[in-house]
Amino acid sequence: MSAPQAPTSSATDWPARVASELERVTTLVERRAVDPLRLVARGIVYGLIAAMLGGLALLLGTVGLVRLLNVYVFAGHDWASFALLGGIESLGGLFLWSKRTKRGGSEREG
Repeated sequence: MSAPQAPTSSATDWPARVASELERVTTLVERRAVDPLRLVARGIVYGLIAAMLGGLALLLGTVGLVRLLNVYVFAGHDWASFALLGGIESLGGLFLWSKRTKRGGSEREG
């Protein structure tokens, strides 16, 4: 009978090869799938934060402007401040309405 042979290096090296292959595959999946999703999620979160802060700034700015107009310009006549700001905002809305794009194909006739 022959003596038992020592295991070859390929037989004892397979756990290291499997681990390195697994690491390569997970890195590839992360680079191709997770990184773009992470970028999109960051954009959504930062966009929502910016929108909330912008809305808050607009609200506080409008309140401050009404108070400023009430105290220094119209001397306690609230209706005049509201009428002036309402007129300015209505003109802005009309301007934006005139710049809208028309939808193609589904126009109503009438």
